[in-house]
Amino acid sequence: MKYKALRLTATIFKALAVLIVILGLGFGCFLTLAYAGIVGSGIFEQYGGYEMGAGIGAMVVMWVAIIFYVGIIALSLFVYAEMIHLAMDVEENTRLTAEAVRRLAAGRN
Repeated sequence: MKYKALRLTATIFKALAVLIVILGLGFGCFLTLAYAGIVGSGIFEQYGGYEMGAGIGAMVVMWVAIIFYVGIIALSLFVYAEMIHLAMDVEENTRLTAEAVRRLAAGRN
């Protein structure tokens, strides 16, 4: 097996992508629930805050932003891993094609 370090790097990138999705969404749940607790506790109303509907809207926007951000980072890491695999596959196909051309050229002589 060739390019063990590249294969390991690609595997690490894929594992990081999965880890970021799990941790990112978990952290997003925590932030959203913490924000919901603050809004629901009435702390904002003491300081001239806003109505509950605005708090729910802010939580929805926060969730959409977290999902988008986590998705972009995880997708980028997964794409990097696949690009490494693609480069290794291109090298293998190029090497096999060169060997086939050499065999054909040797057979004509």
